[in-house]
Amino acid sequence: MLNQIPPSPRAEHLARLGWSEFFEQQLADRNQLDHIVRILAVRRTFLHVHDGDKSFEIHYKYSLRKQKRPVVGDWLLLDPTSSIVVEVLNRKSLLQRRVSARRQNTHSATVEDILANADGAFIVSSCNEEFNESRLERYLVLCHAANIDITILLTKADLCADPDSFYERTKVIAGSVDVHLFNALDPAQTQKLWRYFKPNRTFTLLGSSGVGKSTLINSLTGTTLQRTGSVRATDQRGRHVTTERTLIPLREGGLVADMPGLRAVGIIPTARGIERCFADLETLATKCRYSNCQHGREPGCNIQKAIESNALSKRRLRNYQKLIFECETEILQ
Repeated sequence: MLNQIPPSPRAEHLARLGWSEFFEQQLADRNQLDHIVRILAVRRTFLHVHDGDKSFEIHYKYSLRKQKRPVVGDWLLLDPTSSIVVEVLNRKSLLQRRVSARRQNTHSATVEDILANADGAFIVSSCNEEFNESRLERYLVLCHAANIDITILLTKADLCADPDSFYERTKVIAGSVDVHLFNALDPAQTQKLWRYFKPNRTFTLLGSSGVGKSTLINSLTGTTLQRTGSVRATDQRGRHVTTERTLIPLREGGLVADMPGLRAVGIIPTARGIERCFADLETLATKCRYSNCQHGREPGCNIQKAIESNALSKRRLRNYQKLIFECETEILQ
């Protein structure tokens, strides 16, 4: 492995795409820096990549699929003569979701890799009928499981009669996560987000269709890179405008990944995300009379006591138990 090496011009160019010492330590020698690229998009037969200076396409060889399958955000080491992928570098983070067997037309659920090497995520919801605390909690669990920074954006606040009510409902479940009421069409509000971006940090936008992710992308880039659409007036549900996962380098530094809206946010079988998202319930549970308390009708249940005093909602407890059940069921399978 490559020990501490002085920064090189090549490494500085890659740093604009998120390159760091974590990845550099995986190289055998510094000459390999000339053959490092990052995946911006994965398509059927090729990968759209960037080498720090320019973007280009490389063919997606079938033999590579027998190894670690690359996803958007991955760093690749290419063969210097053929541009064939030699190695997918180890990841510092990986966003994943569980996809049900029915949606995949398989016999069992599978885990889908969403984005590699993200530093943080903006979870986007809107101040209308699309807003759903339980779905927000699923996104929080997904991001906590990947151990990345999280910020919640509540969009379309300018179109809502009482945006503060959505803010307060979100703060109840957010814990220490930052929450912002947000209008993506207001340049002043978009400007405030730049404090989260740095030249070597990668963020993603997660949320349902129609909540304003593509509008935010266009505001951050100052262009119309992503198409935008309207939501249905009947139920405020959005249409899929973004159709593929794309990593976009930003002019001021950093990168942002635009994602199609996720209609299903299946939780992968790991306890870390649930424990961090529901830290308040985990703490309350330590004071239940019985260590194996199911938080139902058991005497001395501290969680039921919190519900009775309105310090905790029944909905939050139900969702907590549902997510734990999903993870345990998946582990058993």
